[in-house]
Amino acid sequence: MQFKYYLLLLLILLRCDNTPISSGAKADELKLLFYNVRNITTTTATVLWACSSPSQGYLLYGAGNGAENTAFSIGKNKNHFVNLSGLPSATTIKFTAFCKSDARTVSTYFTNFATATTLNAVINRGIFIIGGVGNANTAVSQVDLYDPDTDTWTANYTSLPTPRVYAGVVSYGGKIYVIGGLDSTLRTVSNAVEEFNPNTGTWRTMASMPLPIVGAVVSTVGTSIYVVAGSISGGSTTAISTPPLNTVYQFTPDTNTWTTLTSSSTILPRADMGGCALNGTIFLVTGRTYAGVSQNTSGAYIPSTNTVASGTVSSFNQTKHGAASACYRPISTDPFPNDAQVLVLVGGSTLNNVYYPPDSMTASNGFEVLVPGSTNTVTQGTVLPVNLYYPAVEFSYSKRNAYVFGGASSVNAPTQDVYYYSMASTGGIWTKATQMPVPRFGHKAVIVSR
Repeated sequence: MQFKYYLLLLLILLRCDNTPISSGAKADELKLLFYNVRNITTTTATVLWACSSPSQGYLLYGAGNGAENTAFSIGKNKNHFVNLSGLPSATTIKFTAFCKSDARTVSTYFTNFATATTLNAVINRGIFIIGGVGNANTAVSQVDLYDPDTDTWTANYTSLPTPRVYAGVVSYGGKIYVIGGLDSTLRTVSNAVEEFNPNTGTWRTMASMPLPIVGAVVSTVGTSIYVVAGSISGGSTTAISTPPLNTVYQFTPDTNTWTTLTSSSTILPRADMGGCALNGTIFLVTGRTYAGVSQNTSGAYIPSTNTVASGTVSSFNQTKHGAASACYRPISTDPFPNDAQVLVLVGGSTLNNVYYPPDSMTASNGFEVLVPGSTNTVTQGTVLPVNLYYPAVEFSYSKRNAYVFGGASSVNAPTQDVYYYSMASTGGIWTKATQMPVPRFGHKAVIVSR
C-alpha cells in the first residue's frame, strides 16, 4: 500500500508544470528569439524582444560600451518591450536584450541603433535646393533639403511663394534669399525678393529689386547682398539685354533696403556667369556676352572699394555659360579648417546662344577650380561622369565634399542625379549619391552656415 502511495505522488510531481524540476528545465531552454527597435526619435526609442518561454526580460544599453544602463520590462512574459528616453540625439546606442536566465556573454551580443538628428542640426549642415526648371518645361516650386551626413532627402521642405528659375539664391544671417530670375511663365523677368527662415519654416516678402534681373551673380559680402550683371529681358524668343553697365545693386537685409552703385571701373557685361565671394571679393567667371558669345575669361568686383580688382584673373579652360559655381570657405570650427579657399565651376554650355533661356546648348562635363592669390590660378579637376547644363553645386564641410545637383543633358531635359567629389584632392573621382526628389536645372543649392 505504501508503494502505491509513493508511485502516485511521483506521477503527480512529474506531471506538474510548476515543479522545481520542470522550471529548471525551462530556464535552461530560455533563449532570445528576436529583437526590434521602433519609434526612434532624437531622444527616445522602443526596444521589443521575445523569449522562448515566459520570463522576466531586461535590457542593457548606452552610448559607450552599451552596458551603462539597465531597463526591465513589465511582468513575466514571452514578449517584452521597454520605452527608452533621455537618449542623446544623433548618437549610436548599443544595446542587448536578455531573458532572465539567458546566460549569453554580453560583450558578444551587442547590436545598435542611431537616434535621429535634430532638425536644427540638419538645417545647419544641409543643402537646400531652390528653384529651377522641371519636367514639361515648368518652374519647380518645391524646396528640397539634402543631408550629406546621412545621404537622405527631406522632400518638399517648403515651397517657393513665387516659383522662379535662374534666380540668385544666397544665405545671410541663417536665412535664405531668393532674388530675381524668370517667373513661372519662363517669359517674364522678376524683381521679387523673398526671405526664408528655415528654423521657423516661414517666408517673408522683401523690398523688390530696383529693376528685374535674371542670370546675375548674387553674393553675400559682410552685411549686404550684391547683384552683379545679368539680363533684364528673357523669354523663349527674347535675346539677352544688359542692365545699366557697371551698375551693382546692393541689398541690406537688416534694413530691407536697396542701394544702386556705379563702379568706378568696368564690370564684365555678361549674363549666366559663375561667381561667388572669397575674402570680400566677388569673382565673376565665364558667362556669355549680350551677343550670346560664350566666354572663358574672368574678373572680380570688390564691394568695399566699389571697383573691379586689379591684377590678373586666369582664364578658364572652356568657354561656356550656365555653369554651376560655389566657393569653398572652411572656417575654424570645421573639421578641416586649413583647406584652401577656392571657387569651383561645374558643367555649363559651350555653345553660343543669344536667347534667354537658350534654345540650344552643348552641355559640358568640365570641372575647374580657381585658387585666389596673386595670379588667381585655374586648375582642372576630374571631369564629371555626365555633361550638364545649369546644375547646382554646394559643399558639405562635415563630409569635405562638393555636391553637384541635377542639371540638363540637353534643352529641357532635366536630370535628378547627384554626384559628390572630395575636396581633399583635385585628382579624386566623382561618386553618385541619392537622387534629388524631382529633376531640375536652372536652380541653386545653398547652405545657411556660410
